[in-house]
Amino acid sequence: MLTICHTFVVHRMTTWYRQGINPQSRLSYLAAYLGHRDIHFSIATDDGKHITPTNFGGNLLVVNFWETACIPCAKEMPSLSDFARKFRSEGVVVVAISADEDAVKYGKFLSDHHVVLETHRDPSRRISQGFGTYMFPELT
Repeated sequence: MLTICHTFVVHRMTTWYRQGINPQSRLSYLAAYLGHRDIHFSIATDDGKHITPTNFGGNLLVVNFWETACIPCAKEMPSLSDFARKFRSEGVVVVAISADEDAVKYGKFLSDHHVVLETHRDPSRRISQGFGTYMFPELT
């Protein structure tokens, strides 16, 4: 049975192929999207909390990829923060992973926007690339 998830995977693989990216190199991302736990990353959030895909202190992990230069990212941050607050008691953990290279600009954004999510700065974009994310914002 073809689901919307599978349709997305086919679309994503086709897009990568057209961009010259070998879809085989992104199989772990596709597996994770379809509900498998093949994505491996380990981060320490800005508050010092250790998060991995299998150990994050909750029942559901929501990962948001963003950067301060992304206008849609700034616009969605308040609703993402509200979502995190609303569902925290039900075991939902939201972590916002920024691709910002400038630590000062990143910190100012978090402060100015009163972000209440778990946050992490990944200027190398290693984690987002592991998920197959190259445009922001993206929620997984």
